[in-house]
Amino acid sequence: MDTYLIEFLVEPKSSSSIYTTAEKITAIGWLKSIESKAILPIAQFEIEKDGWKIVELLVPPTKVTEKNFVDKDIGIEQYKKAQKFGRAFIYVAVDDRVSKLTLEELTDRDEVDIGSFHSSRNSLAKRGKCIHFDSGSECDFVINAHSVQKGQSLTVIAQDNHVYALADRAEEDGDILIKKKSIHKFSTFKGFCKYHDNLVFEPIDNYPLEPTPQQATLYAYRSICREVYVKENSLRLLSKQLSTFTAENRTKKFISDLKEGTENGLTPLLNKKKVFDSVLRNETYKSIRYVVLECENHPNTSFSGLLYPEFDFQGRVLQDLSEIGTDFSLITFCSAPTKLGWAVIFSWHESDDYICSRFIESIKDVLRSGNNLGDAIFRLIIATCENIAYSPAWWDTLCQDKKDELSKFIRINADPWIPINSDYLVTGLSNIVSWNFTNVHSSY
Repeated sequence: MDTYLIEFLVEPKSSSSIYTTAEKITAIGWLKSIESKAILPIAQFEIEKDGWKIVELLVPPTKVTEKNFVDKDIGIEQYKKAQKFGRAFIYVAVDDRVSKLTLEELTDRDEVDIGSFHSSRNSLAKRGKCIHFDSGSECDFVINAHSVQKGQSLTVIAQDNHVYALADRAEEDGDILIKKKSIHKFSTFKGFCKYHDNLVFEPIDNYPLEPTPQQATLYAYRSICREVYVKENSLRLLSKQLSTFTAENRTKKFISDLKEGTENGLTPLLNKKKVFDSVLRNETYKSIRYVVLECENHPNTSFSGLLYPEFDFQGRVLQDLSEIGTDFSLITFCSAPTKLGWAVIFSWHESDDYICSRFIESIKDVLRSGNNLGDAIFRLIIATCENIAYSPAWWDTLCQDKKDELSKFIRINADPWIPINSDYLVTGLSNIVSWNFTNVHSSY
């Protein structure tokens, strides 16, 4: 990641501040980021959180290195702090009552207790409940259910029963980490009891993808249930963090906004789960659409994800996700074992045909334009799915440049400060995988 310098003219928010008589107050920030366009909103958030009101942008985000601060003690100190923590700020005040500049480095006020945050998150992760539509007295005990198959998928790419996956925590400076995880722990969630997990998912856990409408339904259902579980836990965690604030401040507002966004994402997701609950209960599997791309190469990843398609593979708008209260169209995508190897299966309910069929048509356009379909599918998975495992044997053979490109792509699309570009599925991550899709199976 690059480091940027940014400078603002600011004034204290509080009328009782000792700096209200200052002639001029400057906020100077050092921030690390993958994208320069993320610097401004991050800096604005940090400065307001520190109790200042921004009056004017004096110096726009400017890329800097350590060499820019040679013989500048304060500058080099803040630059190094930003390397460790991702950002650093100082505030310089000119006061007509004194003959020199006064400088104060402020610490964050009302900051979230990180230790408490992770403790609460871990505690919530240990809780569980069966979210099967018929859960009740027949539920025996909640298990660590796999959202990505262990027996037929993870074991195929694992090395000594371990795979590479995203770390549970980012580094102090916010960078992305890929680390080894046991296949017994990767992708698990406490969303089903043992009885219902075995009963419902047996047709995909113990058999290769043929495919059948029932299998397509089950792959989609498991992806949706995991996402419901994750979002409900996130909502509880954010609500608990909000309850710790005693006064209104920018951090509280930021967490409140995250909570609202999580609620807005959870509502349509719960609606989709009800639709799939009905399909499973009534066995109306023919209402589920699917497209399967069968790959002849040995798998190097295993994944399970879902997406409200906002843009297609040509960057065209499919639906506006900013419309709060809308029941957005949803598509799921999963890796699945087949008799001859593996495949990617896309699934959706017929009520989402209009958006999802256009999304699938754009995959065809990738082929029509002569572009590499394997690269396009890989780009989709990396950009939109965090529930993905990488083969250690494959990952360790990648050169550092490709690993860095992958990490940057993940970071850009996961960073809430960086807006999603309409062309995020159009380019990037070329020639990292060699996926040759030889067969296509479709229900429509």
